[in-house]
Amino acid sequence: MVFEKVNPVARTGYVTQRPNVGRLLKQMSFSVDLANGVIAEVLDKKTNVDAAAAEALKRNSELVKRWLEGVTTATGANGLEAVQAALATE
Repeated sequence: MVFEKVNPVARTGYVTQRPNVGRLLKQMSFSVDLANGVIAEVLDKKTNVDAAAAEALKRNSELVKRWLEGVTTATGANGLEAVQAALATE
């Protein structure tokens, strides 16, 4: 399976209703190689999808920083710090 382009999508009006999530979705972009790498881990190596995704995020910390710039958690905490903490426990 090969992707040419990966786009996050949301229902009409969601980004307006949830601007914080909207910011994340607008900032998310990733390479075809990254997406295909995670899919290959899951399909070819039978890796758990959550573990494969977590490892990909750990290997691409600069990308994660760009995604989470200005994004907060539901409680208002720094989004990047929350994700980094969660990845550290994986």
